[in-house]
Amino acid sequence: MRFGNFSWLFVILLFIGMFFLRGCGWSGGCGIPRFHRRPNHDSDNKSEAIEILNKRYANGEINSEEYKRKKEEILER
Repeated sequence: MRFGNFSWLFVILLFIGMFFLRGCGWSGGCGIPRFHRRPNHDSDNKSEAIEILNKRYANGEINSEEYKRKKEEILER
């Protein structure tokens, strides 16, 4: 054996390293590692803002001109 008595330790460390580099460790979720993922906060914030804007328009808090202007502002960000 090339590594002697420590070959089992090398194999275990190799598998543990592969496991965590893949993103399946305590960080959760297998697949693309966390540092390769792009956060999707912008689309979440936009959809939430549009939803609030729709509710305000439906409740009559804002008129159609203000609704259109604010919707354009939200989508431009």
